[in-house]
Amino acid sequence: MTPYLFLLITSCANTPGETAETGETTDANDWTVQRSTTDGWVAVAAGFQHTCGLRQDKTIQCWGREGDFFDEDPLSPPAGEWDLLRSNQGYSCAMNDSGIVDCWGDNEFGKAKPPIENFAYLGVGYGHACGIRTDDMSAACWGWAVQDYPPPPGSYLAIEVGYHFTISLSTDGTLYGWGFDHEGQASTPSGDYTMITAGGEHACAVNSEQSTVCWGSNDYGQSEPPLTQFTEIDAGGNHTCGLESSGEIHCWGDNYYGQSSPPSGEFISISAGGAYNCAVDNESFIYCWGWNSFGEASPP
Repeated sequence: MTPYLFLLITSCANTPGETAETGETTDANDWTVQRSTTDGWVAVAAGFQHTCGLRQDKTIQCWGREGDFFDEDPLSPPAGEWDLLRSNQGYSCAMNDSGIVDCWGDNEFGKAKPPIENFAYLGVGYGHACGIRTDDMSAACWGWAVQDYPPPPGSYLAIEVGYHFTISLSTDGTLYGWGFDHEGQASTPSGDYTMITAGGEHACAVNSEQSTVCWGSNDYGQSEPPLTQFTEIDAGGNHTCGLESSGEIHCWGDNYYGQSSPPSGEFISISAGGAYNCAVDNESFIYCWGWNSFGEASPP
């Protein structure tokens, strides 16, 4: 997740069935699965109103709403070759094989200005982003209120960012959270874990027994995972998706725009956005489904 954004959706002051820009009423059943017209994709990152994809030649292409709520353009990625791609509201970040991170789009709070360091992992949230340094596996964050909610000292394998909260996976398999906690989203469970994801106001993790555990907001059932083993999980605004070893996708939580009704098929990766998702299938096509007011779920 990566990446967001129940609070982002409500901040538009719209009710379900209204577009963020015009308030035009839409039928939730109108949203359909969209497949890219071209293959050759290896990864996709769903944000809030824009999406970016990584091609086999390691170049990036983005689509959706130009500028989201802001003047900066999240649809103009940097040139070069990239290995990791993440998106959230109004901006995206990519990391190359040397661990250098570049971000583009909205820079509110300084979230699109990463430090010039070498990172081994990258997490992108609504108002801030975090990375794990390559040299000592410590965490560094930039953007919203990082001086008030700094990452704790330690050695980490993964770090994920939601709406003003952060979840980390330590090298010993334990979890730690910080930031906003009014829904319990930063109050991590005990145990040994191997994978984490952070959504709008909820988070999930896969434990050492390959079971998925979620906590935080559960207004839509987004924190009630099925009894299924996943090789990948990603939390969106009010929903969560998981990828089985068979390539099948399961989603749970809010389904107003069909975001929790994934297509059938065999997929290699999944990215959950604000109210939509995208996935890369085993033939390197991108499929997207859910909210699509600005073309964010219409891959090229």
